[in-house]
Amino acid sequence: MSQPRAAIGLDVGGTATKAVVCDDDGQILARAEVPTPPQAVGLMDSLAAVVVTLEAAVPAGTVLEPAVALCVPGIVDDTRGVAVHSTNLGWRDAPLAAQLAERLGRPALLGHDVRAGGLAELRWGAAAGSASMMFVAVGTGIATALVLDGRPVVAGGYAGESGHVLVPDPDSGQPVLLEQVASASAIARRWSERSGRTAAGSLEVFQAAEQEDPVAAEVIADAVEVLADVLACQLALVGPVPVVVGGGLSKAGDAVLRPLRSEIDRRLVLFDAPPVTAARLGSWAGAMGSAALALGAGRAEGAA
Repeated sequence: MSQPRAAIGLDVGGTATKAVVCDDDGQILARAEVPTPPQAVGLMDSLAAVVVTLEAAVPAGTVLEPAVALCVPGIVDDTRGVAVHSTNLGWRDAPLAAQLAERLGRPALLGHDVRAGGLAELRWGAAAGSASMMFVAVGTGIATALVLDGRPVVAGGYAGESGHVLVPDPDSGQPVLLEQVASASAIARRWSERSGRTAAGSLEVFQAAEQEDPVAAEVIADAVEVLADVLACQLALVGPVPVVVGGGLSKAGDAVLRPLRSEIDRRLVLFDAPPVTAARLGSWAGAMGSAALALGAGRAEGAA
């Protein structure tokens, strides 16, 4: 019987970095969360320290892959291992994979946080068993990860920036970014502006809609319609692949998933809307997806 395999995956966010040891079955064997250093110069030291901590927590008898993978937000060129641009973290053309490999003395891979989350959901989560899927992260912003016939769509790091598609502003009709209307933070902001009440997040707006607040219902409907516009266009191009919604908006459950699928279906002609489901892996999906990248690198090396 072969020994179980595992890998270390890192998810570097604007304020916190999540790290896991994850095995081939998607089980998290160890995890850690540490603050992300405000300056990039301290990042590699911080990542190296958490890798050492996780290495010590690997269960006896488990084979740890030599490669470590990390994911970051922004425009990421996975092939070159370069963070092309990240507004939140202040990076531009940063060779993070090479820097981490040099710091650790072992292979390192770099991915995009949403594509990593989508990979985890495809392998172990809501889309497990599918060869293709569309993962839509709707939180502070909006981004899409596409996997088609087992291959992620990267396009030099620019694939999936659906939140930057221009849509009509529901109030003025002027073009605005999709994420300015349909992101979880935009839903909370637009309801607060219209109602004069403060919403800490989009879930409060959905709760208000359940209590028959007409302003909340209108704000949600506006968001669902423009999000459906963009997702239906994407599906028309790639086919009826399963859609998995992650990020803060997914916490609204059927209150957003059912109308979203219905609106997508109204916009499609050649086929019915595919299933639209909530992500299952939560806030650790990015780190798990990074571990999946490292596990994949180990399999490729073993087959070479």
